[in-house]
Amino acid sequence: MGLKTREDIVKASMHQKFKKAKNKLLFVDDYYKTVVGDGATAIFEQGHLIAIVGEKSQGKVSLLRSLANSESVQRDRADSFIFIPPHLRVVEVGQDPIVLGPRETLADNLLYGLRGDYDRERELQRALRIMKRLGLSQRLLDHANTDYLLGEHGNKISRTDRTLIHLGRALVMNPEVLVMHKPTVLVENELRAGVFAMMREFVSKRGVEMDSNEPCKSRRVRTIIYSASTVAATLSADRIFKVEHGTLTEQRNKVREKLCSMLLGAKTELCKQDGDEKIAGAALRPLIPHESRGETHLDMSVSSLGPNEAAVPQIRGAEAETKEI
Repeated sequence: MGLKTREDIVKASMHQKFKKAKNKLLFVDDYYKTVVGDGATAIFEQGHLIAIVGEKSQGKVSLLRSLANSESVQRDRADSFIFIPPHLRVVEVGQDPIVLGPRETLADNLLYGLRGDYDRERELQRALRIMKRLGLSQRLLDHANTDYLLGEHGNKISRTDRTLIHLGRALVMNPEVLVMHKPTVLVENELRAGVFAMMREFVSKRGVEMDSNEPCKSRRVRTIIYSASTVAATLSADRIFKVEHGTLTEQRNKVREKLCSMLLGAKTELCKQDGDEKIAGAALRPLIPHESRGETHLDMSVSSLGPNEAAVPQIRGAEAETKEI
């Protein structure tokens, strides 16, 4: 049988544990094997919008970079590592926007991540629809193929437009996993809800502005893991993990639970007043935000609910908690 090194034993052990883990992202640490049982500090199941929170210098950036394979895990234990199924495409979207220039056009920037044979004009139209929904300046949308419009590294356009191009490029590329560093921190306040709405659609519909004739279930599951610096930035997240001294622990999304409870209460009150569920539903529907208006969309289990004008004062109270987390 021969002698095996510790590295051989670990590899064989991990292969056995995760050979059926095609639909999971795993942050794995052997140190926690005796506590967790399967050696995983956290399991990120695909098909979710996952927020990573934590105080400064606790390891948020290192974790995201490790998930994106742009940085190796640097911990005090040599048996720490990240396991990601190799068939998944993982794209990292840094906090600082990257814009190609000066000669490259808006179209060149948006289509940069696409590979293989594809219909350039069709993909460009899809990309422009995405950028319009994100709130990119109309002047740029009207001149998508104009050279020297953006300037060197985008110095001729606003910081918000540079950031939107940076985010839009990733959505156009449409990988299975997006790893995003504080995606809205450099975006103007009035556009942030629209960015989160697009992130939600990316996960829920397995892509943004995809072919309407293609069944959603025929596409691979999409996942976004992003870092958040405020409570409001976690409102749309399905799951929240806190990084503290390099250790991950899952947290309850208290803000989202509070908002859901408020909306359920508002609907219940309307039902009591009208005495008819259908009337109450009809009263709420015009107030449910539409994605094109750039407002927040919540993917809650009660699909008939959404942020409405009557609840705005209370909702703003919940979102006002913008302290760093």
